[in-house]
Amino acid sequence: MKPWVLTAIFLWFLIFSVVSAQSKIEGTVTDLETGKPVKNVNVYLLKTMLGSSTNKEGKFSINNIPPGIFYLVFSHVNYHAEKRKIKITQLKHLNFNVKLKPKIYQLPAVTVEENEDEDWEENYELFKKQLLGTGFLAQQCEIVNPYSIEFSKTENGWLKANCNTPLIILNYGLGYKLKYFMDFFETNGYTTKFSGQPYFEEMQPANESDAQIYKENRLTAYCGSLTHFLRVLIEQYNYLDEQDSSLSIDDTLASLVSKRLNSKLTDNGFTVLSCTDLPWKSVIKPIIYPVDVSKIVAKTPDKNYYTLSFSNYLQITYNREWEEEGYLELLGFYNRPPGYQTSWIKLHKLSVLLDGKGHFFDEFAIETFGYWSFEKLADMLPFEYEIEDSVLQTVNWTY
Repeated sequence: MKPWVLTAIFLWFLIFSVVSAQSKIEGTVTDLETGKPVKNVNVYLLKTMLGSSTNKEGKFSINNIPPGIFYLVFSHVNYHAEKRKIKITQLKHLNFNVKLKPKIYQLPAVTVEENEDEDWEENYELFKKQLLGTGFLAQQCEIVNPYSIEFSKTENGWLKANCNTPLIILNYGLGYKLKYFMDFFETNGYTTKFSGQPYFEEMQPANESDAQIYKENRLTAYCGSLTHFLRVLIEQYNYLDEQDSSLSIDDTLASLVSKRLNSKLTDNGFTVLSCTDLPWKSVIKPIIYPVDVSKIVAKTPDKNYYTLSFSNYLQITYNREWEEEGYLELLGFYNRPPGYQTSWIKLHKLSVLLDGKGHFFDEFAIETFGYWSFEKLADMLPFEYEIEDSVLQTVNWTY
């Protein structure tokens, strides 16, 4: 056989192996009571733009899934939604055969009093602020189905919100339509506890100008975000790991110091410090000291994941973008000029699992304070969003 034929066969085999080995989810959805297939079931990987729907035989398939930990949701207007937590590693193929429970609809007579209507409006305004935020992007969001939300009060007076269907949110600033599956929401107007997962769909821009606005706003939302920081933190850890492996007895003190600098973080506009307490909660000024990234990040046996572990708080400042006016107003600083965006994070677990792109998978594992607590659902981007390092290291909105 001629050499070029062997080469062609090898290339064909290589391409076929790569394509056929891509991570994939497929399965069948049936009615729990009748066992019949259910068509038009929406199947989503939450926090992503990956999804599908079942055909008349109840079958679905989702391809090209990146490594990560996701919630897989099965949603249909006539059935109770199902949610499964899954872990995707390289070249994984998962199969799900899901049985959905039909909904039983009851339509009791409802009388709406005028004062009840006013209470709902007031509760809804508070709900929007605490879920979407009050910043620039939050003002460009619209909840399409607000009347699917039911409000009540807890024993301690907190506002509680429930929604049996996904909230449909149009984010005209970022160019996404969100289906938000809300699991829990409580607020007292100052502190808010909520959990839920969005599914993203691209909104088609009306023209090139809108497309450019989406692009610019997405970049601004990502830069300085918690995801951006965690991604660079992983890059910094890998960089230090490489430097440690190249140490030699001939290294001077200056070269040893340079190899331990947080250069990746600095290049991306971040300064990270460890602190004993939040500045506004401590009677005594908190102790602040530099962070050795190699001491708070560690590799896991799975090369796609890392663990983050530290005590007390991390203080993170992003010096490429000013604080929004809405943030200063929220703090009551009406006359202070905006400063750099400063945030704090605290862990509620001994260690938190991260992937190499800065995503973490336990909603309540990391608590944010400061600027990141001001940025809420309106500032969120899908799992797939990426931007080149060359862009991230050169952006600056403080000139």
